[in-house]
Amino acid sequence: MRQEVKMNSINQQTEILSELCNLMHISAKNGYEEAACRFDYRVSNDGSRSVRAEFWYVLENEKVSKALAYPDRKKLTYLIPELHKTMMAHTGGDWSGFTLTMNQVGEAKTHFTYPKLK
Repeated sequence: MRQEVKMNSINQQTEILSELCNLMHISAKNGYEEAACRFDYRVSNDGSRSVRAEFWYVLENEKVSKALAYPDRKKLTYLIPELHKTMMAHTGGDWSGFTLTMNQVGEAKTHFTYPKLK
């Protein structure tokens, strides 16, 4: 009998961020020094969701802005809400966006932003 392994929240978050890093890697020109993407996530009053991405990389000390490569356009609109949902369930953090930065050897950092309290 095959036992189903349930992925914990940290592993889910790591897997999603890894997929986003891979998407950034294939979007940048070979030899980049650093790549970064700002992802904005909004849920409107009617429950509809939107995802916006602003991608850039540094090549030969020049910042190059371009669109992410979309091997599957739905992937991004699935990954960001899934990351948000997973993190909300784990920490209760209701972020509105984040910047994901990685260097040429694949080391990644995130910086999440949260809406201002009213």
